[in-house]
Amino acid sequence: MTLPKTASYFNQPLMVSIVVPEAWTGTQVDDSKFRLFGLPESGFEEYFDEYRVSLSYERRKPDSSGQDWFKQLVGQNNATMADDYNEYKLLEEAFYDIGSYKTYKKHYSWREEQTGLQLVQLQALLVGSPYALYIVNAAVLEPLADRYMPIFDSVLNSTRIIPRN
Repeated sequence: MTLPKTASYFNQPLMVSIVVPEAWTGTQVDDSKFRLFGLPESGFEEYFDEYRVSLSYERRKPDSSGQDWFKQLVGQNNATMADDYNEYKLLEEAFYDIGSYKTYKKHYSWREEQTGLQLVQLQALLVGSPYALYIVNAAVLEPLADRYMPIFDSVLNSTRIIPRN
């Protein structure tokens, strides 16, 4: 798959640097979260005024207690999502490192109950430090998943957390 032309993006409040499609736009939600949007996609006007894929980064303080806190967090998160999301299906998951950051990534799907639309999503948890857990979420409608999931993975894998001076 050929990825679109990219550009580096640095978010100062979160101290996160990523490589994203250069045509994407973004917004700072608050000091702990930013969201990026893809270009408008046609064919979904029945459901949306304008449909765009989205990808967000959020920094939280981890509730770390004990050696296995990260695996426990992943397990709790997955169990909650399986209960809360309609027709939740885990498609793939992996533990690995992005740079020196312990990472858990999963792809999953679910069906929005009111519209019946099937969504495919990426979620990743990155341990930036003992004081910073980064949560990455990206969502796309299922008909566009083959095009956008590789882009989401590429953006995630480009993540660099810049130390504060």
